[in-house]
Amino acid sequence: MKRDMDLVRLVLLNAEGEEPVDLSDFDQITVGYHCHLVMQAGLAEGVDMSVNEIQEPQARLLTLTWNGHDFLDAVRNETIWKRLKGTVKDKGGSLPFSVIQSLAIEIAKNVAGL
Repeated sequence: MKRDMDLVRLVLLNAEGEEPVDLSDFDQITVGYHCHLVMQAGLAEGVDMSVNEIQEPQARLLTLTWNGHDFLDAVRNETIWKRLKGTVKDKGGSLPFSVIQSLAIEIAKNVAGL
């Protein structure tokens, strides 16, 4: 299964719990896999929910980490998120997470005029 950064952002917003997040466009296995990826990246803490019947690892998020809050703060704004996705697309459509995170912070700084 491919990593979907839109879904990563949504599961982080959902874990934060500040606003309702619609995950109905995604099946439970895909959401659980992306929760697992978010935990692997150190953006959240959660519970491993993997079972033998499902190939992809599964997780349920409990809380964001400091890094998770920082990343979410950088990509929460829809304008920043759209610019980030456009930049990633212009660079070939797929970049390592560390590069995506750095780009998000730079775009957020530019939008804020810092």
